[in-house]
Amino acid sequence: MESKIYNTTITIEGVEQKNNKLTLVAHDKKRYGFWMTKKDGSDSAPYLQFKSMDLKQGDSVFIGYVLEPYTDSRGVNREALKIINFRETSEKPTQTASQPQTPRSGQNYASGEVSGRNWEKEAYEKCCSIWAAALYGGGFDSNKDPVNFIKEGYFWNTFQAIKADGEKRFNPSPLRQAVQAHAPKVVADELPTIQQDEAMDSLVESVPF
Repeated sequence: MESKIYNTTITIEGVEQKNNKLTLVAHDKKRYGFWMTKKDGSDSAPYLQFKSMDLKQGDSVFIGYVLEPYTDSRGVNREALKIINFRETSEKPTQTASQPQTPRSGQNYASGEVSGRNWEKEAYEKCCSIWAAALYGGGFDSNKDPVNFIKEGYFWNTFQAIKADGEKRFNPSPLRQAVQAHAPKVVADELPTIQQDEAMDSLVESVPF
């Protein structure tokens, strides 16, 4: 029974040689190998193609390969990815997963913004949420079903107030930035404009930030 032939495009990230076997480490960290010579000592077809195409690290190439079963030194059955042919290609391999981004040199960490996240804003909102939870803990009728507090909007209003206040403080609009620069007292302590009762007003005002 003939082995099924698979095709894919890889970018060569490494080339390793051990005895008569050449292994290519691909961009996805998979390892594809082939024998350099046949049993009679002449160059194998994949090795002839590899040399004629002058393939090296960084090159992209279209390959045909089969799954070759083998047993490793510990007696575990595995499958090797055995290359049977190479073909030139202008395509680049499809990345299966994006690599984590490394912050650029000189990036402004003081602002708390790394990889699109504003850490200071998140920390501020989390502190507000913890403070609100502590205040709520002693301010509700213990005989009342907590689900009703959710339905009546207590928690939702608090959440919206905290999110809006965090946005106002850490992502101000251009107009607000101009007002803050020329008339800071106008926006120093205002609360976000949302529907809330007096208890909610005092709750947000009492956050010590």
